[in-house]
Amino acid sequence: MEISEKENFHKISFKDQTLKNKAFIKCQFSNCYFNELVFNETSFEDCLFKNCDFSLSKLMNCRFTDVVFQSSKLVGIDWTKSSKMFLDISFKECKLNHSIFSGLNWKKIKIENCEARDCDFTDTDLSESSLTGTDFSESIFSNTKITGANLSHASNYQINPNLNNIKRARFTFPQVIGLLSHLDIEVE
Repeated sequence: MEISEKENFHKISFKDQTLKNKAFIKCQFSNCYFNELVFNETSFEDCLFKNCDFSLSKLMNCRFTDVVFQSSKLVGIDWTKSSKMFLDISFKECKLNHSIFSGLNWKKIKIENCEARDCDFTDTDLSESSLTGTDFSESIFSNTKITGANLSHASNYQINPNLNNIKRARFTFPQVIGLLSHLDIEVE
């Protein structure tokens, strides 16, 4: 396995390539373009991605440990293809639209001030996560654990309390009205 350690990558384009059997440790990536890149058995440990584009990338058996994505675009990614045991990620001010997170154990994940539109969180464990300020328009929450999660200032979510575990979760008004949308009632 090829290892890159404590390197800074700036304005590099990896478009339409494959990264296989590589490890990145304590690396920083800024303004890099990973669009449609195939990551195969690649690991990232203690890395920061800032203003990067991962749209439509494929993450095959990848490991992410203490990784932060900031102001990055990660659209159309199927996160379920990554190594499920090694997904320790934070997203801050990112675009995660049209992505699949179903069945992942993402306790205490941070998805803060992001766009997570049309995403699938079916059977996902988001317990004690920070989901503040995130737009969840058209995203699916079914059999999702949101126990103790913080959704303050999150918006446009449609979470059915009968189909999801929302105990001790925190919400803010008026966005909390999204919990009532499945009850066939009128709120005045």
